[in-house]
Amino acid sequence: MERAGGKSVACIGLAAVARVLGVPAIPPVPTKVQALSFHEACGGAAAVAATTVAAAGHRALLASAIGDDAVGDRLARELAARGVDVSRLARLAGAATPTAATIRAADGGSLVAMHRGAPAEPAAAHADALGACDALVADSSCPVLASRAFAVAAPRGAARVLELAAGEEVAAGLLAQASHVVLLAPDADPRAALDAAGAADPMRIALGAGFSLAWAGHGAAGALPSPAGAPAAARPAPGVFAGAFALALARGDAWPEALRAAALAAAREAAAPSTAFATP
Repeated sequence: MERAGGKSVACIGLAAVARVLGVPAIPPVPTKVQALSFHEACGGAAAVAATTVAAAGHRALLASAIGDDAVGDRLARELAARGVDVSRLARLAGAATPTAATIRAADGGSLVAMHRGAPAEPAAAHADALGACDALVADSSCPVLASRAFAVAAPRGAARVLELAAGEEVAAGLLAQASHVVLLAPDADPRAALDAAGAADPMRIALGAGFSLAWAGHGAAGALPSPAGAPAAARPAPGVFAGAFALALARGDAWPEALRAAALAAAREAAAPSTAFATP
């Protein structure tokens, strides 16, 4: 399952096209503003995790569902061009590809509206191939496939990373199958996000304001400050931290260096986004 001596990471969940408008600042009240820039980019936690893994020179297998429309065609081409294995990317007849509209300010702050289209999952038959990877990362959008793939991976001790927004609800069974749960809490102290999440098993990691971190589980707890130079107002793109963290676990990186490297990857992506489409 390795690519050029590297590791393989299965990324299960949302793939979307993000349409990004750059503005000087987020308006405090509803109004009309002049955008300074526009581009389309890979979006969705699973797709972004996959591009993060592939950009690091490792094999990323994406399992997601998108429409059979022109938007989906372009997204599939872009992901493949970035080295992502899209052989398990389901194309749904008559469905619209998930799309996000992102307004991003010069200081890194952003406002996002997401249209997910018709809810659907890739075929559960992919679970064996995904579960055979060195690590897995999933969001909450494909719970059946994620659960089955996690079940395949668990006996080998492969890392099974579940990324959620702080406060997001997910099936208790899937939560219990994860080896690590990442909570995105960009406006909060990460320790407070952990306290609000309650029980600490499996291992829970909160990515908070300024890309600071806190973790608790298995009788251990700790925290890391914001990486040097992290953009204070920026919000982490879903998928970057989880993808980088799953890859670090697959490589066997020591703790908490694996967390520190993932937080730095998320901060760098927020400061200089790399997911803009390069293909026509």
